[in-house]
Amino acid sequence: MDNSKRERLILVIDDHHDHLAVIKQVLADSTIPCQVFTVSSGSQAIDFLRHRGDYQQAPRPDLILLDSHLSDGNGQTVLSEVKTDESLRRIPTIVLSPTADRDSVINNYQRQCNSYVMKPQDLIHLQDVMQVIESFWLNIVTLPSN
Repeated sequence: MDNSKRERLILVIDDHHDHLAVIKQVLADSTIPCQVFTVSSGSQAIDFLRHRGDYQQAPRPDLILLDSHLSDGNGQTVLSEVKTDESLRRIPTIVLSPTADRDSVINNYQRQCNSYVMKPQDLIHLQDVMQVIESFWLNIVTLPSN
């Protein structure tokens, strides 16, 4: 079966509503069909991934876009949860961060993020970055199947 054109399920974890709007628009314009799920906190993300609370029927995402600077401070917790859980660790997780300081980059790669991307705060530049992410992760990379 050719999985390249099947609908991709993407979990976006970000607490900036304007950033979410840009990310969702870029993914909606993708040549690969996408269903985008959004949560605004690390605790919601963990509930989504573990099918708890309001997310008991949540699907397993094919890709996770994680803002590392969530207001609840749980970005690193989410990454650790995903990459240490046998049932979740294969989900590619892209960390979006407003900083590229050496310690942050090293820390996220040590936690096994699949890529660490500078997240522009300017919405036009964010759209450009998201288009590159969409092109690479949805059109070039072969994602693992469930």
